[in-house]
Amino acid sequence: MKRLLYFFFSQLLCLFFVSYAYAISWSEGTCDDKNRIYSGANTDYANRGAQLSWRKKNGDWVDANGRLFGSSPFATADINAGQLIEPVQVDITQIVDKWQRNSIFNHGVMIKKLKGIGNIFHSKETSDTSLTPRLELELVSGSVVTLLPNADTTLMGTHRCKGNQSELLSAGHVLLRFDLSEVKTNIKSATLNLYLKQKNRSQQQIGIFLVDMDIPSKLGSDITNIFSNFQKVYETSFENDDWQEGWSIGENSHIKIVQENHTELFEPFNGKALQVTLPKGQHYALNAHYYFENKDKDILWFSRQDTRQSIRSACFEYALRFSNSWEPDSEGKMPGFSGRYYDKEYRGGWGGRSSDGTNGWSARGLFEPVIGENNEYSGRIPVGTYLYHTDMGGKWGQHIVWNNFGLGMLEKNRWYKVKQCLKMNQAGQANGVIQAWINNQLAYYQNNINFTNNPQINIESIWMNIYYGGNKVAYQDMHVFIDELAIFLPHSKAE
Repeated sequence: MKRLLYFFFSQLLCLFFVSYAYAISWSEGTCDDKNRIYSGANTDYANRGAQLSWRKKNGDWVDANGRLFGSSPFATADINAGQLIEPVQVDITQIVDKWQRNSIFNHGVMIKKLKGIGNIFHSKETSDTSLTPRLELELVSGSVVTLLPNADTTLMGTHRCKGNQSELLSAGHVLLRFDLSEVKTNIKSATLNLYLKQKNRSQQQIGIFLVDMDIPSKLGSDITNIFSNFQKVYETSFENDDWQEGWSIGENSHIKIVQENHTELFEPFNGKALQVTLPKGQHYALNAHYYFENKDKDILWFSRQDTRQSIRSACFEYALRFSNSWEPDSEGKMPGFSGRYYDKEYRGGWGGRSSDGTNGWSARGLFEPVIGENNEYSGRIPVGTYLYHTDMGGKWGQHIVWNNFGLGMLEKNRWYKVKQCLKMNQAGQANGVIQAWINNQLAYYQNNINFTNNPQINIESIWMNIYYGGNKVAYQDMHVFIDELAIFLPHSKAE
């Protein structure tokens, strides 16, 4: 009972936040073998284009007892040997009633094989539309409404999504979702109809479960205190070039202050802004550090060095606007934190220099390729953290999309207020913290990070970085606008 109450409570929280952000759900996506585009749900991801993963391989579900990955179906259907013409019918009134009353969010149903070797059903992409899966609703008024799925797919086998296929395979896990937004009258019954694509050879049984999505367990009210007693130590609104005082700016940065750019549909956040240009054929758009420690003044690409204190916790925020031309076909880096120590023997944490606990680290921001068609987030750019840390494994940084309530899915031509905070771990312990907010809403939280075990390594700098790739370079000129940048430190370090 406790688990069931927790499940329903978490779903209510998700519904509450839908008015503030786009609901997180799985996506059928684009599944194109010819062009090797796979942006839909597969065995690892609920939405691969948005980099939103399942908790567990082959999808997440809740059973009739409210148990995550439980074994008690909401409903079952037996499929007889030799059956083909008659539809497979399942009574899912209990589920649809909950969707309609908004007691749980409608992520659709998962069909799982309970007995037998599995069946092949027609999908919504079938050439014979009379065999498309459908949901028949008998309303209390006596009328009947028939709904076709707005998304269906099979989770099975490989990284390739299967949302474009004409069949659904119950040997894997079948996902179906129906849009009930236009059904305003209460229902009396709800029947799911599935149509077999080939004759059933033996007795089979399928079960119906609810698709579940990972609902954040903390919403921010009880985890922001560690950064609450901070003082602003730097701020700029980019009204003139004085903002560069205190920064080490790479010669490979392409920046200027603007108050208009009609081609890129620029609208001011607050007066002028910093325009960051990513030139066609290049990786770098912005490479600047606000250092908290001494650096070697002879390093060529840094214009100014500064002397500050060792910092273990820091926050910074800025306004961000992706321009009209910002349509990346590759991942890349965004502003974040650095502890690279590039001029020390323990340097590490960037450019394939993996972190191992004895050397440097970094937690830059991240952008992913623009999300393609047939996806709830089509046209949006996922953002997050690109993390080098002790437990990373492999050579390159870890991609983490800020996925609380879909807040990390950003639109072009719109201003967002982005805030990030970081607290270093204690040596030998995985208790480092990263928090990120979009428009003052918690978009990401992690408190079990081991950045490094080297006591000489701290937060070295705020790293304002915009870098394209990976290996790819920009295929066209693109622009980002930045405004209202501020840095915060604990009071004891801010004096």
